[in-house]
Amino acid sequence: MKKILVFLFLILSIALLSMAIRTNPVDEELLKIAKEYRTYSLYNNENYWTLELCAPMRFPSQEGDSLHISAADPDKSPHGNKLYKLYVKDLKAYERHWEKQPEGQVLIKEVWNTRIVLDEDSVDKGKVVAKRSLIDREFYTTTTRKELYVMYKTKPSEENDEGWWYGIIDIEQGTDKAKVIESMKINRCIKCHQQNKADRIFGNPY
Repeated sequence: MKKILVFLFLILSIALLSMAIRTNPVDEELLKIAKEYRTYSLYNNENYWTLELCAPMRFPSQEGDSLHISAADPDKSPHGNKLYKLYVKDLKAYERHWEKQPEGQVLIKEVWNTRIVLDEDSVDKGKVVAKRSLIDREFYTTTTRKELYVMYKTKPSEENDEGWWYGIIDIEQGTDKAKVIESMKINRCIKCHQQNKADRIFGNPY
């Protein structure tokens, strides 16, 4: 009897382990995207400040080169201390961002860690590509890739947001070792993107 119980326990443990390591289809697609996204179109070879709660930028900068909501201190802002580049799978469709995006569309914010540029003269002379914060007036430059913020579109269903799936992927160890942090219907992403009725996207980062 004891041997039977031990055997059943082992079978149950293996089954639970198998369930734990099995990746859901959304995460599988996100990991695939993480490996191939650099083959997509780079929307603009610019670094943009990530905005608090991904809020759209509404007012033009009057001073410096970056008006943003996000503070450099990550403790003060959900998207703090981050600059990003935007990758788009179907660039032509994205440029018509007021229209419905096709199934298969993928939008990616490639988020970077930053550091303060201590010598402003190096910025003036073009030695460092930097972005100025209008919050603390410091210049920042990118260091290492941190995360991917992903939106990808499939057929609309009750399980997604009008066809859109959201994902946050850790790529600090490289895309081959990417890890999905959050995925599927991320409420704070939906809350923001639902404000835009043009198929959930805001278009030009400016």
